[in-house]
Formats: sequence, structure tokens, C-alpha cells
Amino acid sequence: MLGSRSAYTRQRILDTAARLFAQKGDAVSLREITTAARVNLSSVNYHFGSKEGLIQAIHQQRLNTLCQEQLTKLKRLEAHPDGGASPDPLKVVEAYFKPLLRHILGGTTFSPTGEPQLTTDPNALICALTRNENSEVLGYFHATLRKALPDTPEYELLWRVLFMLGAASYCALSVDGLAFALNHSSPEPADTESLADRLMLFLVGGLLAPVPCYAAEGLSTEKLEGGNHGFQPDLHY
Repeated sequence: MLGSRSAYTRQRILDTAARLFAQKGDAVSLREITTAARVNLSSVNYHFGSKEGLIQAIHQQRLNTLCQEQLTKLKRLEAHPDGGASPDPLKVVEAYFKPLLRHILGGTTFSPTGEPQLTTDPNALICALTRNENSEVLGYFHATLRKALPDTPEYELLWRVLFMLGAASYCALSVDGLAFALNHSSPEPADTESLADRLMLFLVGGLLAPVPCYAAEGLSTEKLEGGNHGFQPDLHY
């Protein structure tokens, strides 16, 4: 009973803080949060340690929601591939990246602040998606891609996963500029779904591009060049 009450208090603080940060930006004080959540300051310190700890907990809660949606879609796709023994690469890409793009493009970002860290730093976004507590989903995505593209060499597939993450994170960096450009160059409105669809087609185009000759022969670029100083794709899962 005590544990459930503590969990309820923690969640009420999280929900209240997320709402206030979304409304007012990072100028929200802990006093405002505790007043709105009807808790005392010691409750915030007990559950989160500080305002920064509370913000990080909001980040992680949103990432958890995103990762659960991605994992559910990937597992459903694996269980019911459309008309074949292996999943459709486009649907695999959509299962992972469309939920991510809806978070980014739809304004439901990973940070409640006015200048969100994870949406202005592509590296931070990739690190958040690949760190231990979130890496299960990325690993599942990679494994499902391997089933969809069994003839693509493993090393090459890792590079392409990294490139797709980079393209998606760049949208996080420049979503306002992207929406502005599309509104002025196309009769279509720059809504979340149309932007996501454009990115999905771009990602799949790169994913299905011809494999370089050295990759097809099982060679990495550094082996081809006779050196060992090349960058290695490391997704940390």
C-alpha cells in the first residue's frame, strides 16, 4: 500500500511538471510544481533529487513511451509479415522511425524546456536512443531488418542503420526550418504525417541502395584502404 502511494505521488509530480514545463518552459520553479501537484518539496527531493533529476525523469518517461510503441509495432510486424516469410523493409523502417518522427515533428519532444537539449543536439538524440535502457528496441529493429534484408552484409547493414539514425536526428535539429521550407515550396501543408512519409521514403531508398563492391565482398573500407584508422559504426546495443 505504501509502495503504491509512493509510486502514485512520483507519477503525479512527473505529470504535473511535464505539463507546466510544456506551458511555461524551463523557468518553472519547484515551488510551482509542488503547489500544482499538491506535494511538498521533500517529495520531489526524495523521488528525483533535484529539478535537474526531475527533468531527466521526464525525458526518460517520454523515451520509455516511445520505445514501447516502437517495440510493439516491430513485434506485431514480425508476427504477421505481409504476405511473405520476411517483413517488408519499408514497414520495418516505419515501425521504428514513424513513432520517433511523430515525437520530434509533432512537438512532443524529449525535453520540457524552451530549448530542448535532445532536440537541438543530434548526437544527444542518438545517444539517448542507444544507451542501455533504450537499446533493446534498436537491437530489435536491427534484427528485424536482418530478416527483411538477408542478402545485405552485416557490416553494411550496421552502417545503414547508423545513417538512418543520423537522418532522423537531423530532422530533430532543423524541424522548424524544414517545415518552413516545405510550406514555401509545396502546395501541401507541412504536417507531421507528410514530413514523416517523405523521410520514410528517403530512408528506405538509402537502405535498399546497391551494396558497394567492397562491402559485397565482405571487406570494410579500412581493409580496402589497407589501414585501420577508419570510423567504426558502433550503436552500443
